[in-house]
Amino acid sequence: ETGLLASPRNPTSEACTTTSTALHVFRLRRIWAQIHGSLYSDVNSGIYQATRDHKIIMFRAQIDDWLGSVPPIPTRTGPALSIFATQDWYDLNYKETIVMLYRCQITGKDGDINGEVLLECARAAASICLGYRRQYIGRAVNYTWSTLHVIFSAGLTYLHCLWASAQLRQATSITERGTILTS
Repeated sequence: ETGLLASPRNPTSEACTTTSTALHVFRLRRIWAQIHGSLYSDVNSGIYQATRDHKIIMFRAQIDDWLGSVPPIPTRTGPALSIFATQDWYDLNYKETIVMLYRCQITGKDGDINGEVLLECARAAASICLGYRRQYIGRAVNYTWSTLHVIFSAGLTYLHCLWASAQLRQATSITERGTILTS
């Protein structure tokens, strides 16, 4: 009834709050919903490849912007029980979004598979596996079932990219592949 009692916070000049982080996460989840609705929905299964490719470029710009506008990381006291709202968490979610975005292009249903897309997905998937390994092995950080799902999906994506691209297999050593897959 009385309207706004103060002007809105300016995130660039004021301290980050948990609300700042939540709003940033909501923004990512909204992008995820748009990706699923635009690229993977049964309603859109017959979209032309040019339209799909344009949407992928648009979504890529949005997720790059999302990562570039991460709010300042709040300072923590004591040991972290979660990686939520850390730079690693933002980076891992960015990589997960990259894999989600390009997944429709690495299956080869539309003909030839783009080698650059396979390489991008393989790098993102490898980064996810190694990033979570760094966060969870030997530390008191709790894991979740959704984290397990992300790691499993990333491992499968990495294997698929290796299987589908002779160039990628030649560019990665067996030791490197083993390190990523045993994460």
